[in-house]
Amino acid sequence: MTATDFEFRHRLWFFWGIYLAAFLYYGFDHTSAGGALVRLLVGPQGNPAQERYALHAVYGAGGVLAVAGAMLRTWAAAFLQSQVLHDLDLRSETLVADGPYRWARNPLYLGGVIVAAGVGLIASRAGWFVLVAGMIVFAYRLIGREEMDLL
Repeated sequence: MTATDFEFRHRLWFFWGIYLAAFLYYGFDHTSAGGALVRLLVGPQGNPAQERYALHAVYGAGGVLAVAGAMLRTWAAAFLQSQVLHDLDLRSETLVADGPYRWARNPLYLGGVIVAAGVGLIASRAGWFVLVAGMIVFAYRLIGREEMDLL
């Protein structure tokens, strides 16, 4: 299950499409994933002030996740050459093993999934699952394509 050349070349639009599909789920499910998580934590008859503080904490945690994922992506991009990062063609001449690549095989995609998990808390409940699962599946397909070329 690897991405096609078209998917790799236009991966930005596929990522945008995953986000768009996830946030369009608000048309069917009007409860945010963060709000649903608060109801699980506080309970159905929680005090309004307690719910508000819990919602702030959940959205704050989502923000921390999103920033952490963005920082990981930025750190990983700093170890790639500009022509590799912005090229539409797959580059497999060299293998980077410094920085975040020393601990994670694909820190750019890992960071993208972490960002999706954090940002997804403001999507609907179904949208969060669509966003995170969509990002994982598409990243897995892209990774398969890159590893095929590295072989």
